[in-house]
Amino acid sequence: MGWLITQMMRPFVDLRTIDFDVLQQTERVLVIANHRTMFDAVALLAGFHRVGRYPRPLINARYVNMPVLGAVLRSLGWVSVDKADLHPTFTQVNELNDAGIPLLVTPEGRLGGRPGDPLSLSKFHTGAARIAHACATPVWCFAHVGIDPVWPRGTRIPRLNPLRRQLVVAVGASEVRTMTGDAAVDTDMLHEWTRELLAAAADRHDEIRRTAASSRRSPRGRTRRATRSRPDSAR
Repeated sequence: MGWLITQMMRPFVDLRTIDFDVLQQTERVLVIANHRTMFDAVALLAGFHRVGRYPRPLINARYVNMPVLGAVLRSLGWVSVDKADLHPTFTQVNELNDAGIPLLVTPEGRLGGRPGDPLSLSKFHTGAARIAHACATPVWCFAHVGIDPVWPRGTRIPRLNPLRRQLVVAVGASEVRTMTGDAAVDTDMLHEWTRELLAAAADRHDEIRRTAASSRRSPRGRTRRATRSRPDSAR
């Protein structure tokens, strides 16, 4: 399934991942990330596919309990959470840990940040820190930039256009971190950690775009494009 979704996304999303190999070095891990669109988990799956790890997203129980959508999410192995009682979630996370499957949590809950401001983050909920500590699971964080145009807020379906392939950059942390058990302190740390990685992802995103633009403007780049655009009869 991971390979199939990766191939399906390739014409629409140019995903660049940095430091995702840390996931290969840690068997038990809870993954957190910023949450920009409803398409995040699908578009970023290619990054996990490259390192052979497939985190199971955590989602509010009300979605899992829906007749059609719930059946799809359960078949994909998504983990439901009821904020009023986290103990069933603890059990599921421990089972995933035993199987070497990471859990993916977006501490912002619903779509986070401000529309049009990819560097913004909403307030983090304490659930990720509480689950990680209760299940004795270290946390690994990554942040991504560039996915907003794939599914703009306020639209009902994603905008997948192979003629406008979107550059998405995801930067991962170089280490995992262990929670202290103080949910408020741990959550503040996770928020700041994500903010730092988000800034790094934005810098790398801008750098890649500048390099691509410079290449297009260079004489060598123009020659290559002209060669490609000439009809076969002119070569």
